[in-house]
Amino acid sequence: MTLLALATFAGSVALAAPDAPAETVHVSGRRHRKAERAKVTARHSITIDPFRATWPAFHGRYELRLTPHLGVDVAAGTGTYNPLALRTATALTGTELPDLQLTEFEGAMSVYVGGRFARGVQLGVTARKQTATADVVWLEDETTGASSASAVNLASTTIGPHLGLKRVGKKGLTFQARVGAGWAMASASAVTVMSAEGAALPIPLATSYTGPTVFGNAGIGWSF
Repeated sequence: MTLLALATFAGSVALAAPDAPAETVHVSGRRHRKAERAKVTARHSITIDPFRATWPAFHGRYELRLTPHLGVDVAAGTGTYNPLALRTATALTGTELPDLQLTEFEGAMSVYVGGRFARGVQLGVTARKQTATADVVWLEDETTGASSASAVNLASTTIGPHLGLKRVGKKGLTFQARVGAGWAMASASAVTVMSAEGAALPIPLATSYTGPTVFGNAGIGWSF
């Protein structure tokens, strides 16, 4: 009986005692976002400029993470320089411009301020080399056989600081954009050949420019 009474008493005490409060962990929204960003550990990024594809031209960039706050990248592009703004201007003015074949190479280094390689603000320096060629037929008379044509060559080297923004999602989808201003050293040459009655007269022309310039690009791609 004594044992039964003790068991009954212990049971009634256990039923009467309130449940112990469970431990809860509250994570602020800011800490949660930081934790999500920390999960992105990409070391490589490959992006393609979607705007230059409309020229049409190809421009691709590869970036390597040296440290969480430092990256280096190289880029290359080739194609026709004929952006939408230029096409609109020529359509409104009724002028016709020759196709300009563009090739470019670029190298840059970026420090990620206020963030890291996976997502942050880029502050760095860019060096870029561009060359372009075009063949222009100014006059061609089938009756007399007279013609005038030019071969144009352009070259430009630019170096200067850039400011950019980069975002990498947890699945690797990447967006980046940057703008910059620098110093350009450019030269242009053209040889115009005037032909008539079997005779040809070449007329060379050359000019150069050294001074400030602006540049920029955007990219969409993948990081891993």
